[in-house]
Amino acid sequence: MCSNASTAIIAWLSFTLYVAFIGLCGCIIYAKYNQCDHLRTKRSSKPDQSYPVFVLETLGQYPGLTGLFTGGSLSASLSTISSGINSMATVIVEDIYKRIIFDHSMSRRKQEFVSKIRSLLILFFAFIVSYLVDHVPLIIFQLAGSFVPPILGIYLLGFFAPQVNSRCSGSIVFVHNISNMDSPRSSSDPKTVDQSLLISWKDSLLPYSSNKV
Repeated sequence: MCSNASTAIIAWLSFTLYVAFIGLCGCIIYAKYNQCDHLRTKRSSKPDQSYPVFVLETLGQYPGLTGLFTGGSLSASLSTISSGINSMATVIVEDIYKRIIFDHSMSRRKQEFVSKIRSLLILFFAFIVSYLVDHVPLIIFQLAGSFVPPILGIYLLGFFAPQVNSRCSGSIVFVHNISNMDSPRSSSDPKTVDQSLLISWKDSLLPYSSNKV
């Protein structure tokens, strides 16, 4: 119990320092650019480039510091990416691959080989998706709107009716996605303000449902 409590304290302390450090960086950047916006002066094209621009303009006069910042950022990014890819590959092998091939006692060497192949496939897919980075949040919301409601329904169904099997659960997801697909809307513009508000209200009910995917 003491170990769990100390681990939780360390995690919350790390999170607090992390948030405080980000807030401090934001305050420093705001103090530097509140009178001279780098976006208006065309020194950068996006708001998320404020931190790199600040580092280049502030630390660029000191040899090596810019490279140290770049190396630290890349190291932290690669560490996070590698951990996520390894976790996803492990979950795919343990929960999907072994169930498909019905080989729960596969050798360690074979499991490592399959995990490496899955990691390469995930990395390749992430590389492809990186070209759609501007649309990734919308795609995520659309997929969540398609699968989160039926998953919640399956969870509640399994909680109140344990006798339901996996085939019924899969049928629920299929029927939900089919029933949630409506006919294509007319592309004509609304004639009045009231019609525009009505269309906006209807679209806001399920903004990221399966009919938008």
